[in-house]
Amino acid sequence: MTSKEAITIYLTKVRDELFERQRRNGQRASGFSDENTKVVVPSKENGYIKGPKYLATNFKGIGRRPGTMPPIQSIEAWIQIKGLKLNPWAVAMNIKKKGTVIFRDKRKGIDFKQLQQKHMDELMENIRKSITKK
Repeated sequence: MTSKEAITIYLTKVRDELFERQRRNGQRASGFSDENTKVVVPSKENGYIKGPKYLATNFKGIGRRPGTMPPIQSIEAWIQIKGLKLNPWAVAMNIKKKGTVIFRDKRKGIDFKQLQQKHMDELMENIRKSITKK
């Protein structure tokens, strides 16, 4: 196994577990995030997980803080997918004023750092093997 393959395996495990936890927590709506989040490994030395911008607040486990209004189109899509009878503007204003339920500690977010750490030992072992094999 090469170090690039080791990084790819590691990031894929972290990515897949993120979305598995999202499903278990009831945070999955349309699948858009999952479908549009990719593992990118441009070299044997680094890689990253790239997805929609809003994922950063969800996967830090902190949610969206009050302050700015989220995009109404995203809220409308979420409401439609969930089959809810809500006013998208009112939901967006509520988030603007109070933050998301994760931010307000009404629901647990997903701790991305914990997931990274969980798979780190395996990554380091695979990289060690790729270096000592040469």
